[in-house]
Amino acid sequence: MDKIVCPQCKIEGKDHACPKCGMILSCPVKKNPFSSVTTIRTEPERTLQKPILSLLSLLLALTVAFSYWRFVYYKPVEFVAPVVLSAKTEDASKLAVFDSTEKTIPVEVDLKEGNFLIDNLYQFAPSDIPLAVQAFNIENVLKNHGNKDIYEAFKNDFDITDDDLSTYLSSGFLLLFPDTTLNDWGFVVRVNEQGKDFVEERVNQLNDSLKEEKDDYAYKKYSARLIEITTTGESKDVVDKLAAENVLDDVIVDKKDEDAVIESTMSSEATASEPVSKTEYFLLVSTSKDFLDQMKENSEGNLENLSTDVEFVKARDELPGFGQVFVFKQGEKNAWEGFVGRFVLEYKKEGLEKVLNSYKSLGIVLRSVDSNLKISSFGLVAQ
Repeated sequence: MDKIVCPQCKIEGKDHACPKCGMILSCPVKKNPFSSVTTIRTEPERTLQKPILSLLSLLLALTVAFSYWRFVYYKPVEFVAPVVLSAKTEDASKLAVFDSTEKTIPVEVDLKEGNFLIDNLYQFAPSDIPLAVQAFNIENVLKNHGNKDIYEAFKNDFDITDDDLSTYLSSGFLLLFPDTTLNDWGFVVRVNEQGKDFVEERVNQLNDSLKEEKDDYAYKKYSARLIEITTTGESKDVVDKLAAENVLDDVIVDKKDEDAVIESTMSSEATASEPVSKTEYFLLVSTSKDFLDQMKENSEGNLENLSTDVEFVKARDELPGFGQVFVFKQGEKNAWEGFVGRFVLEYKKEGLEKVLNSYKSLGIVLRSVDSNLKISSFGLVAQ
């Protein structure tokens, strides 16, 4: 058996242990051919620390590299921490300058402005309509905010130009949404007297094609009517309505014309007891024939319409008379969310959706002032 010598005490050990210091001698003794002193090969107690530290350093480096790629370079939404998302929402809400009933957002809106009171379009709206949206210049809306290909095909199929729409139709129009989505709708616009024959011809063309029941007819889901409404009132009422519609302002060119208009107005007031009849024409279009019939019945008084609703009248009285868009929404389930989605899609601005959805009021007016979108609201909360 090879001798085992303690490297510290230089004495032989028994049972693989030094009798002096007690050190465990587990390795065989190796003879040094160049020396008479016997040596032993032992394992230091801390020789494993270096590879362990190296392994930990490698794992740390890999973790840092993966974290940078995953959260900084790649940065998917599902890996964004909740605190980051909440911070983004808070920043978005600061876009609006809050007032008691008005908010201002730095976003440019290219819609046309008009007078919300100029036409009685709401006589065609059911009193319980979930959402009604009034705007101006249908040609601009169709061309810039609709499907351009469908719009161009529509003009070609019915031989209509952009000038025809602005010449024969009034500037203001009304969109009605009878359901909780924007899928079904009704459209109302006043037809100028000189445009009656032009519009009637196109309506007949549409309806005649519908009677053929062709499955490939591009406009098979639309129904249209030209409605004639005659009202009788006092002369003074007519003059007041003209003044409200700014018609008198349009015909005044200089002081001489102004005097003539005033004289004409006084003459009309003098004969206020004489009844005056007024005939107006309206174009109705809808994706539902049933809803088209309902709009007509609303205007005839067979069904209660929105123009006589107390809350609606109050909303219009308290909101600005001029603007680009007037929205009236009511009921817990309405198409307002769909409208907000479409509006935000057109005018991409961080935080715009949150600001619009913060309104719980019945009436809202959108108008652009100095490249800022101003939103005014009617105080009562929609029920």
